[in-house]
Amino acid sequence: LQVDFSPGRRHVQLNAGEAMFIVAPDRSRPFVVDTAQGSVIVTGTRFDVRLDPAATRVAVEQGSVRVQGRDTSLAQLSAGQGSSIDAHGRVAAPQAVDAAKLTAWRQGKLVFDNATLADVVA
Repeated sequence: LQVDFSPGRRHVQLNAGEAMFIVAPDRSRPFVVDTAQGSVIVTGTRFDVRLDPAATRVAVEQGSVRVQGRDTSLAQLSAGQGSSIDAHGRVAAPQAVDAAKLTAWRQGKLVFDNATLADVVA
């Protein structure tokens, strides 16, 4: 992570891995998480961003976020929804996700359902 907080800006660059964010509302300073594939923009919420080699995955636990790809595609997500940004910067349509399963890593757990061994290893 690279963090840049200033009076007019709350910006995080996620270079690798996964991070959970709990963001205090501040409409005058949107919170932005950038990855190689795109950005997540929020004013106040709780959400997870995971950067994989070929995609960025976003899951919203509480509140809402806007996901923007490098190709300018957009998705608005609310609690219980997720999306991804592919390697070309295209944002997938919002879909229902189990945020508790996706963020189980915070309690030292990894949860896989119907996953291949290759997916688990990755």
